[in-house]
Amino acid sequence: MPPATPANGILSDQWMTRLRWLIAAAFAGLFAYYVAMTWHWAIVADEAAMHYVVLLIRHGKIPYREITDMNMPGTYLAEQTAMAIFGWGDISWRLYEFLLLAFMTASATVIAGPRRWIGAIYGSLFFILMHASEGPHVSVEREELMAVLLVAAVAALVLSVRKRLPLLALPLGLMAAFAASIKPTAVLVDVGLLALLGIALHRQRIPLRNYLLWAIAGNVAVFALVLGYLAHYQAIGSFVFVLRKVLPLYAGVTPHPIGFMLQNLIPTGLLPLLLCGIAAAALRKERMGFAQWALLIGAAFGALSYFLQGKGYLHHRYSFVVFLMLWVGIELADAITRIDKPSRLIGAFGLLAIFLYAVPHYVRAVDRNAKRMQRIDNVAITPGLELTTLLDRDLSNLGVDRLQGRVVCLDLLNSCLNGLYRLRLVENTSFTGDMLLFSRTDGPLVSYYRDRFMQTQQTDPADVVVLGNEWFMNGKPGFEKLDTWPLYKAYLFANYDRVIERRVSQDPDAPAYQLFLRKGSPLLADVQAHPLH
Repeated sequence: MPPATPANGILSDQWMTRLRWLIAAAFAGLFAYYVAMTWHWAIVADEAAMHYVVLLIRHGKIPYREITDMNMPGTYLAEQTAMAIFGWGDISWRLYEFLLLAFMTASATVIAGPRRWIGAIYGSLFFILMHASEGPHVSVEREELMAVLLVAAVAALVLSVRKRLPLLALPLGLMAAFAASIKPTAVLVDVGLLALLGIALHRQRIPLRNYLLWAIAGNVAVFALVLGYLAHYQAIGSFVFVLRKVLPLYAGVTPHPIGFMLQNLIPTGLLPLLLCGIAAAALRKERMGFAQWALLIGAAFGALSYFLQGKGYLHHRYSFVVFLMLWVGIELADAITRIDKPSRLIGAFGLLAIFLYAVPHYVRAVDRNAKRMQRIDNVAITPGLELTTLLDRDLSNLGVDRLQGRVVCLDLLNSCLNGLYRLRLVENTSFTGDMLLFSRTDGPLVSYYRDRFMQTQQTDPADVVVLGNEWFMNGKPGFEKLDTWPLYKAYLFANYDRVIERRVSQDPDAPAYQLFLRKGSPLLADVQAHPLH
């Protein structure tokens, strides 16, 4: 077979270099756009709940034993560390996310290597814009942090093989294990990467022992850290209870059919780019490289994690998307380094194709989200923070200094915990959501948490009850959730007066809350004299 004719004209080396720098410049500009359009995002949803847990811990509440949150210890460790470094405010948390994504991009560049670095920029660009388009409620989600850690773990793995340095398997073990301490499904990626490492070293006839020992040492160090964290709070038994009882119940709530899961797995604009990546890989004459295999393993286990969770949430696909798009980017970047015209043509087309649909689509989505911000008291409010803003106004009117330890939240993520966090108020109970209180089906676990809640209210009744209409166990909002727990409903109406209802909009399913004040309390007397408006 005659050798391939070197590409020239617009496919020449000079033009390929210009293409690389064009994409790099576009990345810099679009990353700046992402920062400019999202720096004002407030902490909402899951992140607000995690911040509130840290507030409770700061006030002496014990995770798992007293705080009824079911997240993994790595989540609390990461949250506490980041808040200690960056601060507790909204702006500081934006800075944290910007640095996380910059670190992910730098790690991806290490994976790609000096010849294919533009592929890392390309894959990171897609992920960052997709993430930004999904709004503030997924900002610094656990899956985002997990994806960043796993990309860094793959970078350490690739570098350890490339440089033949067993010591670099230590950060692989550390970061993969820490990702698993946030969400256990990351264990699958850890195991898959270690298996790939063993295969690669066997083919090169390099002993695996030292690499494996360093990687396991990283895993063990994180395990010891987590165990020490639980032992410090004397919460090992309580954590095991959550693992055995609470998590299986949550995993079985609102599972979606496979069709819905598949539909949500592939984000807009990914499929055409994936086809370009596959075409570029098919034109390659040599075997696929170690880095690409590592990325495909990350993507495969990311998809498996998404399906195992069964919720179909967009952020549950983050590891899958980032690893797959990095693989696509590196394949396209590799294609434009080859001398044959077909490879360069498909590589150049694939690299430019992201600007034909995916980038404009996500930029428009980010712009639309920014224009949808509501205004309360002439202040623009981050989507997801509207109800919290109303609640904080009501609580402030009641007198924040009178509410420490006197408020109960019957809500999950819509408003109440975030409202208490912003006012730095510790709740009357240490419940971080009412998921297990308002279940349509009774059971030992539901009874256990209901009894625990009622015991607190009977010995130290709250002065304020915030009843949200969010109803996780039902899938559809409604204050009718009280009907699932007749005992508490009777207690609430016998001992409290409903003083106001707030709603984000007139939509019957819009986020809302009702505010109850305890009969005989000074708060209720004050509101009766000066009603809330």
